[in-house]
Amino acid sequence: MTAAFMDTSSVVLILEGWAHRSYLLPDGRRQITELLLPGDMLVSASASDSPDVSITAITAVTHCSFPVSSVKDRPGLAQALRASRTVEEARLRRQIVRLGRLDAMERIADWLLELYDRLEASGSCFGETMPLPATQEIMADTLGLTSVHVNRTLGALRHDNLISMQSGRVVFLDRDRCRSMVGRG
Repeated sequence: MTAAFMDTSSVVLILEGWAHRSYLLPDGRRQITELLLPGDMLVSASASDSPDVSITAITAVTHCSFPVSSVKDRPGLAQALRASRTVEEARLRRQIVRLGRLDAMERIADWLLELYDRLEASGSCFGETMPLPATQEIMADTLGLTSVHVNRTLGALRHDNLISMQSGRVVFLDRDRCRSMVGRG
């Protein structure tokens, strides 16, 4: 379902839930460019600006929004938005490296580690456990893999005792080894 929580002149703060921003190719293939998680702040874009880019809810999403014009009158809000954009740019650069240089196992491990770090910052992790409501199709469209390859690679990560998965959750069995594998030390 496409999220209808965006208008053309708002800053949106995700309070709860998961969504993704994606790019649809003319032949119907989709590239998910980023997941939007609790704590993420974004400036909504007009559908007429880029009709092939959309934001879609993965789970129920709770958000708050305010007019872009109100940012200039609130220095704290402007600072938070700048910080959010800086973090978003760093994540997008990491995604470019992930897609361009990492093999499938490294891609998935790196992506899961990034999600863990982001979710931990919002208080959504419990020990080594994090929620993961994303389907294998969403993972594939995010990581430039097929769903079959994602399935096999998740199996290899489980077989190597790096993660376990159960009921929409991922448990890191050896997060340090995952970090080492992808150069996150």
